[in-house]
Amino acid sequence: MADLHVKEKLTPVDIISIISYRTGMVVTVFALIALALQQLYYPFWYKYALVWLALSVFLQAANLHIYNKNIRYILVTSAWLGVWLISLSLISSGIVIAHLSLLALLICCAGISYKESLCFSLPILKVNPLLLIAFAGCLILSLHLYAAILALLSAILTGYMAYKKIRMPLHHDLGDRSKYEV
Repeated sequence: MADLHVKEKLTPVDIISIISYRTGMVVTVFALIALALQQLYYPFWYKYALVWLALSVFLQAANLHIYNKNIRYILVTSAWLGVWLISLSLISSGIVIAHLSLLALLICCAGISYKESLCFSLPILKVNPLLLIAFAGCLILSLHLYAAILALLSAILTGYMAYKKIRMPLHHDLGDRSKYEV
């Protein structure tokens, strides 16, 4: 997490992980837009739209900088579970596994949004986890129009978060190395 008063020397691995994390945020925006469009126009593409969300969440979770190891474990595990479930859903015919994948991936997205709301001191970002939960509920209940609207609203907030994150210096993402729990 960001400690604005600390400027750690970044290694090449740090730079790659920070850029990957920020890339995951941008891909999340496009994945949410794809899910919204899928809800409105392409109902059979649900699992394929989820693949983009899985990719974006994977990029963020694999490069997550959170001091508390318990929270980091929950977010990374939900991302891995979501990625595993989406791969399982692609070889099965049912929709239940795809819905479970969506829920696991959105747990990670919601946690990252909440984390970034604390880093940026932007209370509006705390709405994004609620939008993601409502989106999942509407999607599971087949309320396609509402699901699409909520996904687009979440994409807008995630895009705002990604824009603010990209404008920050790279060392703000890493924070103080001594505070990380191993």
